[in-house]
Amino acid sequence: MNVEELYEKSRLQEAVPAAGKQAMHREVRAVTMMDAPDIDSYLEEGLFLVTTGYSMRETPGQLVRLVDRMASASCAGIGIKSARFLKGLPPELKEAAEERGLPLFDIPEDLSLGTLVNDMLALVLKSREAELEDSRRFHERLSRLLHQQDGLTLVMREVEKKLRRNIQLRDAAGTLLYARSGGEAVSLKLADHQEGIRQETAADGKAWSTYPVETGSSKRGMLVVEGEALPSMSLLLSQAANVVSFELMKQSALRQHERLMKNAFFNDVLEGRFTTNAEIYSRGRFYGLEEDTLYITAAAQAAPFEADIRGERAMYEERSELYEWLEQHVADVFPHFVLCSKGEVLVLFVGLHYFQEEVERQFADGLADLQTMCRDQLDIGLSFGIGSAAGELTELSDSWTKAVEALQAGMQLYSQPFIQSSRTRGMRELLHLLPKENRRSFLRYRLRPLRELEAKEERTLTETLRVYLDHQSHIGRTAEILGVHRNTVLFRLKKLEELFGEELKSPEGTLELRLALFLEAYD
Repeated sequence: MNVEELYEKSRLQEAVPAAGKQAMHREVRAVTMMDAPDIDSYLEEGLFLVTTGYSMRETPGQLVRLVDRMASASCAGIGIKSARFLKGLPPELKEAAEERGLPLFDIPEDLSLGTLVNDMLALVLKSREAELEDSRRFHERLSRLLHQQDGLTLVMREVEKKLRRNIQLRDAAGTLLYARSGGEAVSLKLADHQEGIRQETAADGKAWSTYPVETGSSKRGMLVVEGEALPSMSLLLSQAANVVSFELMKQSALRQHERLMKNAFFNDVLEGRFTTNAEIYSRGRFYGLEEDTLYITAAAQAAPFEADIRGERAMYEERSELYEWLEQHVADVFPHFVLCSKGEVLVLFVGLHYFQEEVERQFADGLADLQTMCRDQLDIGLSFGIGSAAGELTELSDSWTKAVEALQAGMQLYSQPFIQSSRTRGMRELLHLLPKENRRSFLRYRLRPLRELEAKEERTLTETLRVYLDHQSHIGRTAEILGVHRNTVLFRLKKLEELFGEELKSPEGTLELRLALFLEAYD
């Protein structure tokens, strides 16, 4: 019940509206009478206050501050019996109520405040009782509709009919689940920790109202209602969100079950438990596998570089969000694909007509597009390891193994999201196939003579040796790059010969020194 309805139906109509008539739509949730000095300590949303102003009779400015605080607390309005102690409503009080949009009434001397409060409160409670009963019947009707064919659509249409407004439903990923045909699609986000209805403004300046819908995860869906948010909408949207939430959680549970079954099957495939193509195809065709198609595998993982201090549930929800995002967006890049997961790693099988180096480059470019989209939309860094091509379904396990090896190699090589092929392409990748401890042992052994020098001399001779070897032992070029005299280079080379002996001249010795310096720079 709003202030205008209360004014028309109760004895409040005997009072004189003094200010704030433009805000008569404010919802009344409670009515109280109070003359205590600390009235503002008891203010709450929807409260209609009745008072004589006795405690403020000598300081009328406090009444102005009270109106200001009531407006800030979203109170419904205030009625003052001014004739008894205030000798009329002060002009500044009327101005404040008008400015802040708070309904202000001047209660006549002969109207008992107790009688007025009881009359108003009875009407508010009766209205609330009727509202709750209407809400209960509305919830029951929505529940019945939900169990019919296309139940979710029927529910949303019934909510639109009740509110007389266009309404949209979006899931936790922001995917549009319902909108009236031909209706305007609008993209809004829930406010952090939003509870209840909230008014938002779209990019075109149009007002919309949002209401959160629980989905069983940390991220929530939402109802989006056209127009301004009104208090009368809150209870109806609460009932609608409750019914819709049940359906979304049921659908989520079904998807999770289907995903578990799918992952269990592909885990068996990747572990080589099937021996024939026919066995794999007989079940895999339900998930999109084709028998006579060439597949290339990518192993994907999100941000494997940082130690994650979040809880297990938060990590699980992020992986689920990423999986659902890939399900929606991989088709934009690769028309024919199958997605599953194995442990913490996501597995992507992409069907190809043929395979050669150019096709692999195109595949890597497609993965790069997914990387960019994932970073922009989810703020998640996604890395990929690319496996070999599988000409037979039974070869998917080998392709997967190489994809994981490429992913693990990339984690050792890079500190940022990457795309790493299983095919070794350069010195760096080749050397990283060796165990890290073996590389470090070789490095310590080969450069030990330099490590035994003082720090300054070690840096000087190491840099001279690096430039000298990188430029095919050319003394003049070495001096030019280092910016020193030729004789200085000769002097340093003499010291290096004393440290390394003939190794500085033999092909095998210089190769080992160059490998050691390469590892030192890039390992």
